[in-house]
Amino acid sequence: MSRHTLNRSWVRSLPRNLWYGYRRYVALSALLFVVGGVIGGIVVQFVELSAILSTAGFGGEGGGEFPEITTAFLVLNNTVALLVLVLSGATLGLLTAAILLFNGALVGAVVVVTAETGGLLVPVVGILPHGVLEIPALLFAASVAFRFSHHVVLAATGRREDVMTDEEAKEAAVLTVLAFVLVPIAAFIEANITTALLEGVR
Repeated sequence: MSRHTLNRSWVRSLPRNLWYGYRRYVALSALLFVVGGVIGGIVVQFVELSAILSTAGFGGEGGGEFPEITTAFLVLNNTVALLVLVLSGATLGLLTAAILLFNGALVGAVVVVTAETGGLLVPVVGILPHGVLEIPALLFAASVAFRFSHHVVLAATGRREDVMTDEEAKEAAVLTVLAFVLVPIAAFIEANITTALLEGVR
């Protein structure tokens, strides 16, 4: 079988391989994100949203619900966050989990405050348009880190020969690239379309 045929076969089987290889890690990432959201919704009852946003690097004042930000700022901020997430696999998932919980808490806090002050439609419009891309990007990057961490543990305990095979490395690269591709699209939507939609519902 030629190398070209092997490459075509790998591409055709890629969606299935990604599904079976990463579904558990994506599910774990989503669970941690949701748990973080619940925590954020509780914490914001006792801590000002402005303080939470400042901690996240947005610096909103007076509980600024949606800080005025640009596409370039969002791309830079989210790209760095994804890069840290992917590299956090070296921490055996500890930093990965912390980042997911924190980001989930930030979203949860914003949702609760904006829903209380402007109704449920405001956080839905403010998060959903770009969130359908940004959140999956976050989960994909985290799942790459979690899978790597898991394989490190398995290799260290003798249950795997290699931390990652060549095929698994390619799959991780594809999912990582997909996450990074989603970032600028989500950033543009958030900085432009989301802002316009919010002006219409406030």
